[in-house]
Amino acid sequence: MDKVTKLGVCATAVLGLVLPRFLNATEVTTIFTAGPQKKEDASHVFFVDLATIALAKSGGNYIIELSPYAGQGRTIELMAQNKTYDFLWSASSTERYEKLLQVKFPLFKGGLGWRGSIIRNEFSGEFSRIRSIKELSKYVACQGLHWPDADILTHAGLAVQRMEKFDDMVKMLDSKRCDYLPLSLFEGRAELALIQHRYPDLVFSTALILHYPLVMNFYVRPDYPQLATDLLVGLKKMETESRVLDYLKRHTLTKSAFPLSQFEDSTILDMENSEFTEHQQLDNFALHALGPTPHN
Repeated sequence: MDKVTKLGVCATAVLGLVLPRFLNATEVTTIFTAGPQKKEDASHVFFVDLATIALAKSGGNYIIELSPYAGQGRTIELMAQNKTYDFLWSASSTERYEKLLQVKFPLFKGGLGWRGSIIRNEFSGEFSRIRSIKELSKYVACQGLHWPDADILTHAGLAVQRMEKFDDMVKMLDSKRCDYLPLSLFEGRAELALIQHRYPDLVFSTALILHYPLVMNFYVRPDYPQLATDLLVGLKKMETESRVLDYLKRHTLTKSAFPLSQFEDSTILDMENSEFTEHQQLDNFALHALGPTPHN
């Protein structure tokens, strides 16, 4: 990967959203975010495209460029020091809220904490019969080293194997060194589809859904409040025009989560997130209104 990859303004054409004011701007500000975590990274495309559209909607004139991914923990530390990266997207945590500027808009509309799991196909029947946290605790989850989810699962009494890289989590799962890899209903199928050719025995199961309050936000380095403001203004404009939900329903990463009624027969296990506080904006996500009664 080159040290810096230029994206330019072409991403503003995502889903047909061509924005002439942005394209005709004479003065452009270059901003940096982290490059992809892995070779096939559907989530990265989703968030870079969304940021590009939101910034154009705000009237800001930006070009997004990529610097090599340094790992989630290191990326946050560099941003906190106003170095290397101008913004990123991440699950909310108290640490990130205190160190960085949080753009208070829930990018998955509150749906980040609704998790299906990548599992081995041979485990599907056994996994679908789980009805409690106690039963789930017999198995080992793979999670990211710096993912807030890992702490949430551990706090609930579940066994968790933590790794830095997503590819390592999948390899561990495929080699039976862990049993399930929880991912958002918005991400799981698309992320697995990109690597399915290498892991044909893995499936994304929603028979069992883990649920806890968790929000995905954009974060900005502390010395760049204008960027945080422009992202928020653009996202709110998109929301007013119903563009955010439309984006979720149409983007390759997230479209498989709709309609939500497909999950009405799933078993839902509720968990607490001790770090979820009022500064995290949890928009309505309609799974709570569906038919299944949560099992705890």
